[in-house]
Amino acid sequence: RAPPRPQRRETMNQSFREVTRASVRGAGALSHAQRATRLYRRALRQALDWGVTRENFYILSAEIRAKFEETRHLSPESSEAAVLLRKGEEQSGDYTHPDSYAIPTMPGGSKFMRNPPPPLQAVFPDGIPEEADIAPQTLEGIQVPMSATPEGYDKILVFPYSKSAQ
Repeated sequence: RAPPRPQRRETMNQSFREVTRASVRGAGALSHAQRATRLYRRALRQALDWGVTRENFYILSAEIRAKFEETRHLSPESSEAAVLLRKGEEQSGDYTHPDSYAIPTMPGGSKFMRNPPPPLQAVFPDGIPEEADIAPQTLEGIQVPMSATPEGYDKILVFPYSKSAQ
């Protein structure tokens, strides 16, 4: 069951509605060229996932390019072009790698947050000096229950690799 549609405000003037309607595309309103370009780029990304080395990727990308060039002469309005594009989009799901490549320093990569900066409270235990021009940190620390805090300590520092507290 679809969620209820929000009530449209009656105060929105007609000209704004017309401009909005003209500028907002509906789902699936891509042209043939846009769909073909997206399919080509998706195929190259998948080839990068499957090609272990650059040499393998270059071979796979040349094969993909040759397949696209074979059908370049077809008119976008032809039924053959539409069928080929639909089949290509269906096949792209079959070639998705179960463990796709991620840039090492981005989320999901092997180096993401490998050396996170220490919390500012650990660097400046007496408070951050005013002359220090430091952007606020948005990293969340490790949550330690208060029952694990040693007696007489307000704050403890947990080392994430050894899981030891100081």
